[in-house]
Amino acid sequence: MNRQKHLETILVLVLALGVVYWFSHVKRPELGKYLLLAALVLGLIGVFMPWVADKIHIGWMKLAHVMGWVMSKVILTAVFVVFLLPMAYLMRAFGKKNVKLKAGGTSYYQERNFLYDKDSLEHVW
Repeated sequence: MNRQKHLETILVLVLALGVVYWFSHVKRPELGKYLLLAALVLGLIGVFMPWVADKIHIGWMKLAHVMGWVMSKVILTAVFVVFLLPMAYLMRAFGKKNVKLKAGGTSYYQERNFLYDKDSLEHVW
Protein backbone atom coordinates (compact mmCIF):
# COMPACT_ATOMS: atom_id res chain seq x y z
CA MET A 1 0.00 0.00 0.00
CA ASN A 2 0.92 3.64 -0.15
CA ARG A 3 3.37 4.64 2.62
CA GLN A 4 2.07 8.20 2.62
CA LYS A 5 -1.41 6.97 3.55
CA HIS A 6 0.04 4.97 6.44
CA LEU A 7 1.90 7.99 7.71
CA GLU A 8 -1.22 10.13 7.41
CA THR A 9 -3.16 7.60 9.48
CA ILE A 10 -0.44 7.52 12.14
CA LEU A 11 -0.33 11.34 12.17
CA VAL A 12 -4.11 11.52 12.67
CA LEU A 13 -3.89 9.09 15.58
CA VAL A 14 -0.97 10.99 17.16
CA LEU A 15 -2.86 14.27 16.80
CA ALA A 16 -6.00 12.69 18.29
CA LEU A 17 -3.99 11.54 21.29
CA GLY A 18 -2.53 15.05 21.57
CA VAL A 19 -5.99 16.63 21.52
CA VAL A 20 -7.27 14.20 24.15
CA TYR A 21 -4.19 15.03 26.25
CA TRP A 22 -4.78 18.76 25.81
CA PHE A 23 -8.34 18.53 27.13
CA SER A 24 -7.80 15.95 29.86
CA HIS A 25 -4.39 16.67 31.43
CA VAL A 26 -5.78 19.30 33.80
CA LYS A 27 -8.50 17.07 35.28
CA ARG A 28 -6.53 13.83 35.16
CA PRO A 29 -2.76 14.47 35.11
CA GLU A 30 -1.94 10.77 35.61
CA LEU A 31 -3.67 10.00 32.28
CA GLY A 32 -1.74 12.75 30.48
CA LYS A 33 1.68 11.09 30.67
CA TYR A 34 0.25 7.85 29.25
CA LEU A 35 -1.39 9.70 26.37
CA LEU A 36 1.86 11.47 25.50
CA LEU A 37 3.78 8.20 25.78
CA ALA A 38 1.25 6.47 23.50
CA ALA A 39 1.53 9.34 20.98
CA LEU A 40 5.33 9.12 21.03
CA VAL A 41 5.34 5.33 20.60
CA LEU A 42 2.79 5.52 17.81
CA GLY A 43 4.78 8.23 16.04
CA LEU A 44 8.00 6.21 16.29
CA ILE A 45 6.21 3.11 15.00
CA GLY A 46 4.97 5.10 12.03
CA VAL A 47 8.43 6.36 11.16
CA PHE A 48 10.61 3.32 11.87
CA MET A 49 8.36 0.29 11.42
CA PRO A 50 6.44 0.53 8.16
CA TRP A 51 4.97 -2.98 8.37
CA VAL A 52 3.44 -2.25 11.80
CA ALA A 53 2.18 1.10 10.47
CA ASP A 54 0.57 -0.85 7.64
CA LYS A 55 -1.27 -3.08 10.13
CA ILE A 56 -2.38 -0.04 12.16
CA HIS A 57 -3.59 1.64 8.97
CA ILE A 58 -5.56 -1.44 7.88
CA GLY A 59 -7.14 -1.77 11.33
CA TRP A 60 -8.04 1.92 11.44
CA MET A 61 -9.62 1.77 7.97
CA LYS A 62 -11.67 -1.31 8.94
CA LEU A 63 -12.87 0.51 12.06
CA ALA A 64 -13.74 3.56 9.93
CA HIS A 65 -15.66 1.35 7.50
CA VAL A 66 -17.71 -0.22 10.31
CA MET A 67 -18.36 3.17 11.90
CA GLY A 68 -19.46 4.56 8.52
CA TRP A 69 -21.89 1.70 8.03
CA VAL A 70 -23.38 2.18 11.50
CA MET A 71 -23.55 5.98 11.28
CA SER A 72 -25.25 5.91 7.89
CA LYS A 73 -28.02 3.84 9.44
CA VAL A 74 -28.24 6.19 12.43
CA ILE A 75 -28.35 9.32 10.27
CA LEU A 76 -30.96 7.90 7.90
CA THR A 77 -33.09 6.82 10.83
CA ALA A 78 -32.81 10.27 12.39
CA VAL A 79 -33.81 11.94 9.11
CA PHE A 80 -36.79 9.62 8.82
CA VAL A 81 -37.96 10.17 12.39
CA VAL A 82 -37.32 13.93 12.51
CA PHE A 83 -38.51 14.97 9.03
CA LEU A 84 -40.44 12.33 7.10
CA LEU A 85 -42.54 10.81 9.85
CA PRO A 86 -43.93 14.16 11.11
CA MET A 87 -44.64 15.21 7.51
CA ALA A 88 -46.60 12.03 6.94
CA TYR A 89 -48.61 12.57 10.12
CA LEU A 90 -49.31 16.19 9.17
CA MET A 91 -50.47 15.19 5.70
CA ARG A 92 -52.75 12.56 7.19
CA ALA A 93 -54.08 15.01 9.77
CA PHE A 94 -54.96 17.62 7.13
CA GLY A 95 -56.87 15.20 4.92
CA LYS A 96 -54.36 14.13 2.24
CA LYS A 97 -55.01 10.42 2.15
CA ASN A 98 -52.99 9.50 -0.93
CA VAL A 99 -51.11 11.96 -3.11
CA LYS A 100 -51.21 9.58 -6.08
CA LEU A 101 -54.99 9.67 -6.49
CA LYS A 102 -56.79 11.68 -9.15
CA ALA A 103 -59.41 14.27 -8.19
CA GLY A 104 -62.20 11.76 -8.80
CA GLY A 105 -60.70 9.21 -6.42
CA THR A 106 -59.46 6.78 -9.07
CA SER A 107 -55.89 5.64 -9.29
CA TYR A 108 -53.27 6.60 -11.84
CA TYR A 109 -52.34 2.94 -12.12
CA GLN A 110 -53.43 1.31 -15.36
CA GLU A 111 -53.44 -2.42 -15.75
CA ARG A 112 -51.68 -3.52 -18.91
CA ASN A 113 -52.15 -7.06 -20.13
CA PHE A 114 -49.32 -7.51 -22.59
CA LEU A 115 -47.52 -10.57 -23.82
CA TYR A 116 -43.80 -9.89 -24.11
CA ASP A 117 -41.97 -11.26 -27.12
CA LYS A 118 -38.47 -10.96 -28.58
CA ASP A 119 -39.09 -7.53 -30.15
CA SER A 120 -40.28 -6.12 -26.83
CA LEU A 121 -36.92 -6.87 -25.24
CA GLU A 122 -34.84 -5.63 -28.19
CA HIS A 123 -36.61 -2.26 -28.44
CA VAL A 124 -37.17 -1.39 -24.82
CA TRP A 125 -37.66 2.33 -25.34
